[in-house]
Amino acid sequence: MHVKTLPSALPLPIPLPMPMPLPMPMPFFTQTYNFLQRKLDEFERLKSEIEILRLEDEEGQRRPK
Repeated sequence: MHVKTLPSALPLPIPLPMPMPLPMPMPFFTQTYNFLQRKLDEFERLKSEIEILRLEDEEGQRRPK
């Protein structure tokens, strides 16, 4: 069976205009975003806790025993 080859100089397809933003919220992205936001908040909280503990530890080491 002979396969017809396409001419190499095909005109490029015209790029489609950007689709309109969807009117309905996209639950998957919203959930993912909220999840990441919670994780980020948790991370920031732990980071500040670690910083506090580190400073307390440094203070404890500076005090004469």
